Amino acid sequence: MRYLLLMTLATALVLGGCGDTNNYGIDDMEISAAQCQDLADNDGDGLVDCADPDCQGFVFCIDGGSGDTDSDTDSDTDTDTDTDTDTDTSDCLEGSYTINNSLDVALLAPYPCVTGDLTVDAPGVSSLDLPNLTWVGGFLNIANNDALTDLNGLSGITSVGGILNIMGNAAITNLTELSSLTSVGGDLSISSNPALPDCEVCDLLGQLTTGPTSTTVNNNLDDGCTPVPAGCS
Repeated sequence: MRYLLLMTLATALVLGGCGDTNNYGIDDMEISAAQCQDLADNDGDGLVDCADPDCQGFVFCIDGGSGDTDSDTDSDTDTDTDTDTDTDTSDCLEGSYTINNSLDVALLAPYPCVTGDLTVDAPGVSSLDLPNLTWVGGFLNIANNDALTDLNGLSGITSVGGILNIMGNAAITNLTELSSLTSVGGDLSISSNPALPDCEVCDLLGQLTTGPTSTTVNNNLDDGCTPVPAGCS
C-alpha cells in the first residue's frame, strides 16, 4: 500500500512539473529574442520566429522584420534643378556712379561691374584705368571729356544694360578699347566728337550682337567710311 501511494505521488509530481509544456514537450511560447530568431518553431504552433504572434513585441519583428514603425510610403521623385541665371552682383558697386576726376577712377577701379548708371564727366582726366570693369547695368554716359584721346581702360566691358552715349568729347580719336562690347540694351548715341572718325563708329556698330534699340550717329569726323551701316550718317 505504501508503495502504491509513493508511485501515485511521483506521478502527480511529474505531471505537475510539466504544466508549462505542450504536447511536443517544449515551451508554450516563443518568449525570448533568441527563440524568435533561431529559425525554429519552439512552441510547436506551426509558426516560426517573427511569423509567431508571440514574437511581435520584439523590434526586429516589427514591420515584417525591418524594425521600421514608420508607415510613410512617400516616394517623392522631385528632380527640381535650380536654373537661376541671374548675374552675380555680390562684388559689384551697387547703384550709380559718376567719375569727375582721377580719384573717382581709382575708387571704381577694383569693381568688375556697376549695377546702376555710370557717368564719365571729367574734363581733366586723360585715361580711364578701369581694367576690371566688365558690365554696366544701367546707362553708360561718356560726355564732355576734353582730355580723353581714347577710351583706354574700358577694354573689359562686354555689355551696357541701358543707353550708351558718347558725346562732346573733343579729343577722342578711336573706340578701339570698346572692342569687347557686344551688347547694348538701350539706345546708342555717338555724336559731336569732332576727332572721332565715322569708321570707328561703324566698326563698333558692326561688332554688336545684341541691341541697340535705336542708333544716332552724327557730327563726328567724316572720313568717308564705306559702306555705311544703318545708323551711320
